This record gives sequence, structure tokens and C-alpha cells, in this order.
Amino acid sequence: MRQKRYIPVGIGLKWIIWTAVLSSPIAFIAWWFSDYLTIRNVWAGVFYIPAVVLGVCGLILWYKSITTLKRCLKEGKLCTSGAYGWCRHPLYAAWTFFFIPAGLLLFRSPILLLCSAIMYIVLRRLIPLEEQALQEQFGQKYLEYKNRVNMLFPFPCRADNHPSQENTHQCL
Repeated sequence: MRQKRYIPVGIGLKWIIWTAVLSSPIAFIAWWFSDYLTIRNVWAGVFYIPAVVLGVCGLILWYKSITTLKRCLKEGKLCTSGAYGWCRHPLYAAWTFFFIPAGLLLFRSPILLLCSAIMYIVLRRLIPLEEQALQEQFGQKYLEYKNRVNMLFPFPCRADNHPSQENTHQCL
């Protein structure tokens, strides 16, 4: 039997829309009360240094995820190597845990970090839709991968998912 060509079924657009809608009140409050909610009497490096570190880490994770995903899409295979060997959704993780918090730190308004928390909550609600489609596409291979690799963050490491294990670094 011929394997179906893998078609990306991402939840990205829904995720962006729901996050924007739910984060709008926080952004409005941060803007309206910026005189009270912006931290100005602290050395800027307290915010800028973590922003740069998060941004660089996010860029590395995003790049590694994209290059692996492109290769696997071209081959029509399930991505389980590179960043996908550490978490099942590294592109979403890069945005939620690195890029968005990095950008928000530049505003020096801690309340804006709630937007990243909202992104995470929305993502946790939407990911099952994507995972259902992936399970339909790849069947048992995806279930085995799902049981072996964490959803969004590689920690805590599962006992059977150690980076030195060869089976976590291949396309099935």
C-alpha cells in the first residue's frame, strides 16, 4: 500500500488568532497603565540580557526545527530527529518559550509576560487537533513517537528518551 503524502496540518493560524484575542486585554492594560506597569528604575540590562539569550536560543531551536521539518516533509516522513527528538512541537515551543518572552522583555512590563502564558494555554488546547491529524497520517509510528517524546518542553526527560539513543534521531 502506498503511503499518503504528508500534508502539514498545523494549528498555527488558530493559535495566533486565539492568542491575539485573549492577549488583547493584557496588552491594552499594559499600554493604558504603562506609567505604572513599566519598570524604569532598574538597569535596562536586567531585561535586555535575558531577552537576547531567549532570542538566540529561540532562533537556534526555530532554525533546527525548520530545517528538519523541511527535510521530513520532502521525504513524506514523520519528523523525529533533531529538535523533534526532544519535543514533538519545537516550532511552537520556540515561539512560546523564547521569541515572544524575549520581545516582551524589551517593553520592560512584566504583565506582558502573561501573553506568553496565554499562548501556552491556547496551544495546549489546540495541539490535540494537530496530533489527531498526525496520528491519522502516521498511525502507530506517531503513537510510539508521542509516547516517547514530550509535547513542548524536553524536560523532564523521559527514561526511554535520552538523546544518546539512536531511535530518537531518525525519520520513521
